[in-house]
Parts: sequence; C-alpha cells; structure tokens
Amino acid sequence: VNVNAKKLLRTEPKTILDFGCGDGQITLVLKRLFPKARVVGIDNDPRAIETAQKLLQRAAGISGTIEYMVGDDNNLPEGQIVVRDMSARGRKIR
Repeated sequence: VNVNAKKLLRTEPKTILDFGCGDGQITLVLKRLFPKARVVGIDNDPRAIETAQKLLQRAAGISGTIEYMVGDDNNLPEGQIVVRDMSARGRKIR
C-alpha cells in the first residue's frame, strides 16, 4: 500500500473508503499517507470493527480521525464514492 497508493491516486483524495477493512491495518496506512482525507473503514464483522477502533486508539502518527462502521454495500456513507482496487492497478470498480 505504501508504494502503490501514491502512484495510483495521483491527487490527494478527499475521501477514502476502505471497504472490507477487517481490523483496520490498511485503513491506518491510508490515513498516514493521506492525512487530510476523510477515511472510512467499513466491514460486516462487528468484532473486526471493534478491533480496528482499539488499534486506532493505540496508533501513532495519525492526525485526524478514522470513521469505522459495521455494514455492507447496502449502507455505505452518503456522497460520491469511487472505489479503486489497489491490486488491480487503479482500475475503477465503482
């Protein structure tokens, strides 16, 4: 993520959605790389979100907040969302 995110996202994103964020490890990396962005982590496993919130509390070098929520593609945050699959070299998914 550290290497590819800045290459694939050529401009500073305003909002980043980490869909299927699990315990939030990559979500934390994205917030460090793009500190001005609104970062939202979403996962359908409540235990994963609970772990992500605990990791955020202990994380160093995070400015601002990360929003975590339990959910799926039926209850995404409002607004325009562009999801990019980092493994697909920036191919737009939605």
